[in-house]
Amino acid sequence: MFIGGNHEASNYMRELYFGGWAAKNIYFIGNSGVVDIKLNDQIITLGGISGIKGHHDYRKGLFEQFPYNDSTLRSIYHYREFEISKFRVYSKLCAAKQRKVQLFMSHEWPEMITYKDQLSQKSFEFLVRKKGFLKNEILNENLGARCLNSVMENLMPDVWMSAHLHVKFNSEVKYQNNLVTQFIALSKPKPGKQNGFKSDPYMDILQVSIGEDKKV
Repeated sequence: MFIGGNHEASNYMRELYFGGWAAKNIYFIGNSGVVDIKLNDQIITLGGISGIKGHHDYRKGLFEQFPYNDSTLRSIYHYREFEISKFRVYSKLCAAKQRKVQLFMSHEWPEMITYKDQLSQKSFEFLVRKKGFLKNEILNENLGARCLNSVMENLMPDVWMSAHLHVKFNSEVKYQNNLVTQFIALSKPKPGKQNGFKSDPYMDILQVSIGEDKKV
């Protein structure tokens, strides 16, 4: 199961706007959505949003159409404000039915991941060492997408997974109700070294709770 970023075949992805099988045993979650995965008598709920934020397109509708030009080839992978709003509505449904999203995927990082009250000095130094050009954005607390903060705060998933910055990074987001989201960012698959560093891991194996005493 996967989401899109900003380097996919946008024309093919748009055909699966609401999600669907991109290939055998490979499911695209769509521009934004939530999927229940049934394992015997238990259910894992996974949500995701594809693409990145484009400030000029954020409050627009979906205007792109074939044939795409140089501009719409890029705007097509910009998610819109109404995609974010859907998760706000879904979080209320979860609260009413006492359900929870265990896993969430986004290409961009939520901005709050690198806020000063969330980021330890050790983590800050690590990111600056690996991605020095991001230092000012981290210091100014504007690295990532601010609109994804509300998705994270409303859903409070057990695990949130992102990519985009091509660096392996782990942290925790703690909420006032004492719940915690484990944040995992993965790098891209590439052999050898990048920027003088040994290539970061681009895969991870997670153990997720699906019941009081059951994990998968």
